Amino acid sequence: MSKIITAINTMITHENMISNAQIGTNIKEIFFLYNEKYKWSISINNENNQYFLYYYSGDETIEALASHEGTWEGTKYIHYSSKDLKTREAYESMVELYRIVKEKAYGVDQALNDIINGIP
Repeated sequence: MSKIITAINTMITHENMISNAQIGTNIKEIFFLYNEKYKWSISINNENNQYFLYYYSGDETIEALASHEGTWEGTKYIHYSSKDLKTREAYESMVELYRIVKEKAYGVDQALNDIINGIP
């Protein structure tokens, strides 16, 4: 199994370490922090049902990345796609990570936790 798939599965297992999830200027892309320091985004292309995961290594804040418009020239990142990873596990892991991050970005995660824990 590739390192990125292992990392994706670890993020899923430790979803409580995912924070600051924000919808980007492209509504299909969601930016987030993992372990309060690693900057990521995940997006979907609905036309071909392909997922993309980006890791950002530059100095930009997650807020700056999420509000970015225009060219990404000069931004330090690497991307992975479900098509390039080519395994069913990679695809399913990216689907699950996208769901988790989207729920956090829209506040569903907190609402469900409040409901489950009986918090009014």
